[in-house]
Amino acid sequence: MSSQPGSLAPLFDPQVIAIIGASDNVLKFGGRPIRFMKEAGYAGTIYPINPRGGMIQGLPAYKDIRDVPEVVDMCVVTVPAPMVVEAVRNCATAGVRSVVIFSSGFAEVSEEGAKWQAELDAIAQSSGMRMVGPNCMGMLNAASFAVGTFSSSFERGWPKPGNISVISQSGAVGGHIMVLSRERGLGIRNWITTGNEVDVDVA
Repeated sequence: MSSQPGSLAPLFDPQVIAIIGASDNVLKFGGRPIRFMKEAGYAGTIYPINPRGGMIQGLPAYKDIRDVPEVVDMCVVTVPAPMVVEAVRNCATAGVRSVVIFSSGFAEVSEEGAKWQAELDAIAQSSGMRMVGPNCMGMLNAASFAVGTFSSSFERGWPKPGNISVISQSGAVGGHIMVLSRERGLGIRNWITTGNEVDVDVA
């Protein structure tokens, strides 16, 4: 994907996706996106990242995002809050174009979390890497089957691809809109929930 630094294109239509905290357990946050993309038929490249390495859901796992052999359009970060800043800093070092941070435990809960969130903001500003979250439900491209969300709504059917995009600060509201859209036959293109909005916001 060719895009200008700071562009949202790698977030809206990622061709190379990594998951930090990837898991063989398809019920965990680090396992769901891989499962959903494999089941839906995502045609891009998926890189599970886990310090244990090995194989995860049939895919070779890398121990560190900096070991991935190509530029990652979007990296999903699912590790606990105290580990997020280091993970995101490593993403910036690796030249990752955008990150989606599921992890909670930031400015929404404590002063320490607010400090971590400020560090994430500084990384986003200095690197030009776009950042969604933390504390968000993530993103979806219903046309390409790129999944950067842990939402369980896919258990009841894949969203119909279309031309409507849904951008919501709230994961609960965004998830409800996606379910209603599917039930009413409305086609979705991009779906993104922004959470704490350290970088990318609804506007």
